[in-house]
Amino acid sequence: MTDGAASAVPRTPAEWVRAVADRAGLTVPDVQAILDRHGIEPRPTLPRARTLVMRSVAFSGTKDGTGADGPFAFERMDLGRGLWAMMSDRNSRGKSSVLNVVRAAVRGDFPGPLKPDVWRWIGTLEVAFDIDAVGFRILVEKEPGEERAERARVRLGRRQGDDWIDLYDGPAGPGLETQVEALFMEELGFARFHAFNAPSGTGHTHGWAAISAGLFVTGPGRAIFGDLVVDAMPLRLLQLFMGLPWISTYTAAQTALKQAEAEATKKKAEAERPNERLRERLAAVQRELGEERGRLEGRPDRAALRASLGRLDVDLVRHHAEEEAARARLGALRLAEAEVEAASAEARSALQQLTDEAAAGHLFRRLRPVCCPSCEAGIAPGRYAASEVSGCALCGSVGTPAADETEDRAAAARADVADCGATARRVAAEIASEDGRMRLAAEARRGTEARIASVRTRLAEPEESDLELRIAALEAREAELRSLLPEDGAAAAEAPDVPVLRATAAVTKELFEGLQRETVADLSAALLRICRDIGVENLADMTLAPHGALSVHQGGSRTTFSQLSPGENPRVRIAAALAVVEVARLRGYGRHPGLLVLDSPAAQEMSTPDFAALLARVQAVVADAPGIQVLVGAVARPELTAVVPRERCRHAEGLDYLF
Repeated sequence: MTDGAASAVPRTPAEWVRAVADRAGLTVPDVQAILDRHGIEPRPTLPRARTLVMRSVAFSGTKDGTGADGPFAFERMDLGRGLWAMMSDRNSRGKSSVLNVVRAAVRGDFPGPLKPDVWRWIGTLEVAFDIDAVGFRILVEKEPGEERAERARVRLGRRQGDDWIDLYDGPAGPGLETQVEALFMEELGFARFHAFNAPSGTGHTHGWAAISAGLFVTGPGRAIFGDLVVDAMPLRLLQLFMGLPWISTYTAAQTALKQAEAEATKKKAEAERPNERLRERLAAVQRELGEERGRLEGRPDRAALRASLGRLDVDLVRHHAEEEAARARLGALRLAEAEVEAASAEARSALQQLTDEAAAGHLFRRLRPVCCPSCEAGIAPGRYAASEVSGCALCGSVGTPAADETEDRAAAARADVADCGATARRVAAEIASEDGRMRLAAEARRGTEARIASVRTRLAEPEESDLELRIAALEAREAELRSLLPEDGAAAAEAPDVPVLRATAAVTKELFEGLQRETVADLSAALLRICRDIGVENLADMTLAPHGALSVHQGGSRTTFSQLSPGENPRVRIAAALAVVEVARLRGYGRHPGLLVLDSPAAQEMSTPDFAALLARVQAVVADAPGIQVLVGAVARPELTAVVPRERCRHAEGLDYLF
């Protein structure tokens, strides 16, 4: 593509296809075939704003299970452009149910948003509306008390003069939703838009059910615009309602690109699965091959092992003999120890007896008996007083035991005891020494036995020839598995449609990026102004990014839409809806049909002054854009009745219900 061609901005569908072909490096027919295959069509024009106006709402039936059972009717309420209100002095008086009837009709979804009890009570229902001055209506007929949607007869009709032409006549359900979607999408100039859902890896198309959510604000929500945050829905709805050209083309190309990339990734992963199994098998073979090579490198020297086994056997016999000899000597020493202990006990006993005898004789000689212990003859008086005699004073014996003889015998006994003790100590020392030698011999024997077992284990390993054959087989298997795997670093071929889809998304985005920045800047300014007007406090700045995220500078810090308080969240959502309408009308293009439904806007922590400011802001938008219709459901307040004329209200006063 030349520089001149690259700088040219495509202005027609043909130029757009040519720009995509040049960017992708393909021919125009090839690119067109790929675009047709993915259903990507050029939509370059700025849309003309079309209007949707509710004309009337009426329904009737029979209540049951309440404190006021019986027939009821919400009488026909003739509507038009401007601000309208459903009010009640108390909560739970039917305001939301009336607005949900409108929502169910707009979506063709019955019972849909209607509460189960209200749907059961309804017998007939009619909602009439105009799209660009062409009249349409939805009629529902069923038996009161019937809950099954398929038992309800629904007719979707278009006014033709004074008559009605039925576009659908059948039960409530998917058939009705499909017909209502086709009607609104065609009449309001919307096209289904595409989005890619990353978690599921698939593309989705969104139609009227998602788009119509941008017309209703029913309290706090996760999305600043619409009901859903998945698939970048708030951004897509803002792009559609702001009327940017090429948006449906871009979303289709972007979704097709992401889906093609996801499919390519999936196919690559599927193609890699067999390779992964081959790699796992190759890794297992390589591990086994490494182990076998390690065994080969550390293979045993069998001759040396057998020689060492002979030496170890000799050592084992020697250590065993040493152990047994030490055990025998130890047994003999223990017998000798027992004999020494017996002799020592006998010597100690003899010594004790000699000592006792010497002590008894000395004591007896010191006695002075009055009669002879042998013959019992009396001892002559004065015998003990006689002069010193050398004999026994009792019997007259002149001889006494020799002291030297007794002492010699005692000395001999003490010598025997000492000899026995010395012998016992010597024998104990010999026992300890011999026990140590026996233990050392036993430990040497066990060590030799362990070495013999190790040598025998190594001799039992496979012969070298068997190991080499196994290594050769494993090397052949490794080579075979390597040949089946692609070369490392070989990249999978990109899916053929991906370059074209990538070029399509890039070229298309360039066509609306500038206008999107300008429009988003206008939208951010309008959003900030309206939020300040309706009581969102301490706002320094609000910036809506091109990708749809809202950055809020509040109270000196940065925050996001998801972090706003429950009271601020619905106000910002209402402000966003009003800002989209305002910017679309000021720029003179856009797809917002002008219908806005606000259900209980003051229910979330909104003060009276803030509610008054909100209604004033709504009234200003209505006044500046005559084609706008706003339906509000709220508890009656003076601020509401001050801006909504009585003829534009349906008011349930006191304890009354709207139906």
